[in-house]
Amino acid sequence: MNKKYRDYLDSAEWKTIRDIKLKEADNKCEQCGSRRRLQVHHLTYRHIFNEYYHLEDLLVVCKACHEAIHRQGKKPDKKKPKRKLSKKQAKKQKLAGQVKKAARAKRSTILQDRALSKKQKRLKRKATALKKIENQPVNKRVTLGITRLR
Repeated sequence: MNKKYRDYLDSAEWKTIRDIKLKEADNKCEQCGSRRRLQVHHLTYRHIFNEYYHLEDLLVVCKACHEAIHRQGKKPDKKKPKRKLSKKQAKKQKLAGQVKKAARAKRSTILQDRALSKKQKRLKRKATALKKIENQPVNKRVTLGITRLR
């Protein structure tokens, strides 16, 4: 790396451009989604020293992805190799996955319920009420004034 380029990377102008690009990428690596050790990579050096008007020529990547880009000359895979977990960590991770899955299922049913029309909601409430009544003993149904179902 030559001195002129090194000085440019230390300049306030580059730091401003870097901050703009990081905010644009939501402070995540655009390859793997990591938030650690982020760097800004030049896709081409065509607009060097004039990146402010060519932000599309920059890519936010973590250090590992940046090294992979230079090593391979192409974009790295989106998934990084997983590190080995202890049994306790694996159990914790599995439990977290199950909790997320349950939350997704609950959210899904809530969204489905919201999508129902008023008529469908009314029919659903009626069906629920009928199920409750069907589960009541016969003598209690009579007291409630319900002798015939449906």
